[in-house]
Amino acid sequence: MPELNLGREARRVADQVTHWTPARWCLRTRFGTTRADEMQRFVQHLADVAAEHEGEPQRTVPKLSNDMALPIQLHVIADDLPDLHVDVAGAQLRRVRDALFDS
Repeated sequence: MPELNLGREARRVADQVTHWTPARWCLRTRFGTTRADEMQRFVQHLADVAAEHEGEPQRTVPKLSNDMALPIQLHVIADDLPDLHVDVAGAQLRRVRDALFDS
């Protein structure tokens, strides 16, 4: 079984939602948040993981005014991730998948 690379799995999530409309981003998840909120949370978590891995301070990822740009933001963060196994953010990856695709 091949190892799951965190950056690759994050890009896969982004690719699955690039076509979403604002109405889809506004839908509530079982967590009581919107899909956009969950994606923003995931992007922030990945940025924090990358910063920690590089020994840098964590910084707040800016919230964009258009939720339709969230997949692009996730791609940018994913491209900056070091070569990490998915285990470092497995729980957050499962949560965002659940929030985005099982709501």
